[in-house]
Amino acid sequence: MLMRTTSVIFLFAWVATVFAQQQQCQGIEVLYPKADAVIAQSIEQASTYLILGNTNEDDNNNKPTLTKVSLIHLDDKNQEVIQDMWTGQDEILRVSAIQQDLTKIRPGDVPNTFWFRIITQLNGSQCQYESGKFKITTTASIFAFACLSAVKADSYSDAIKEFCDGIEVTAPIDTDVFVAGQNATVTVTRIPNSHEKTITGLDLYSVDASGNPKYVQNTWTGQYSLNTQASISDDIPTSVAAGYYYYRVWVTNMINGQHGPDCVKTSRTFKVTSGSHTNDAGVTSYAESLDDHSYFKPEFAKGCFGLSIKEPAEGSTQKQGEHVSVQLSRDGASQTDSLTKVEVYKYVDGVNDESVRTIWSGQEGLTNAFVIKDHLNIPNLDTSASYYYKLDVTSQVKGETCSFQSGAFKVTA
Repeated sequence: MLMRTTSVIFLFAWVATVFAQQQQCQGIEVLYPKADAVIAQSIEQASTYLILGNTNEDDNNNKPTLTKVSLIHLDDKNQEVIQDMWTGQDEILRVSAIQQDLTKIRPGDVPNTFWFRIITQLNGSQCQYESGKFKITTTASIFAFACLSAVKADSYSDAIKEFCDGIEVTAPIDTDVFVAGQNATVTVTRIPNSHEKTITGLDLYSVDASGNPKYVQNTWTGQYSLNTQASISDDIPTSVAAGYYYYRVWVTNMINGQHGPDCVKTSRTFKVTSGSHTNDAGVTSYAESLDDHSYFKPEFAKGCFGLSIKEPAEGSTQKQGEHVSVQLSRDGASQTDSLTKVEVYKYVDGVNDESVRTIWSGQEGLTNAFVIKDHLNIPNLDTSASYYYKLDVTSQVKGETCSFQSGAFKVTA
């Protein structure tokens, strides 16, 4: 009888321990990779990202830490093959991205289906999580993208799509005109889903004459619940100069009452002038003409700003048959969105320039640092002519497209 009672006590203690560990191991979610994702491994793209979400309470004395990441697949006998990709001690933030080096994968293991196993520590307990199963393939494409930002654009968008889709800043719009010091209304709409959302900040930005976004100031900080629509009034500073402006709106996802991933959305660009006058007939005139392109360039109204091509540089020389890196720099506040086409042009007169080769077309999300590698091959090469790359991109403004070009360069045979 004593033995049976002791066994029951041990069983109860074991069940209680397991239950306590399960309670401790809540609050960590694998945001990326999702199940059935496909990751291409190449010489130019040799890494991917594991993205974790953390909804545990923000206790400075008791934060979850990441201790190990393993990559797993099954062999031909259906046995797990485990390869440790990272070990250490790293605090898990609300959203943490951990770069994974695909070159560590053993030769012969790719292509295959894989998943990540994640080991963490919280409250002295070890917790284990697993990602969805995804495919890693190989590719030998000559033309490739190397995304140099902290998180690849496709990985990032996959991870937060469920949080940020359906949010739109519907006011101000591109036809609005304000005088410095005047009140503007910022309206945000959303398609409701299971995630509670709160507007937590408004930032005012300008676009300078060269197309560079400039942070003006944080105009509002607070907590404003966003169900289907919310509007916040804001006074445009009296000190700002005439030109194009826009708002960046911070929308925070609340998960179990805690701060989750942030979504950042922008309004359309709108015009601000330094003064106005309305005559007896009710006609308003502005201190700066609304058609003056030195203040109001039409392409900025389409969201075509904040992107430049750093390489190849103006006046540089490239060689036929070699690889050329086309380096893009995108400001984090830019409204450019995705790359759709890359062409090589021959300079004629700036108006009648000739497209000599399309090197790529498709749809690729832009990151803040982006490199295109082209195997330069210009048909009927004219070594006395100048050439440049022309890039077509989409805008975050619906239905709008933009074009940007590199500096002109020479090509030797």
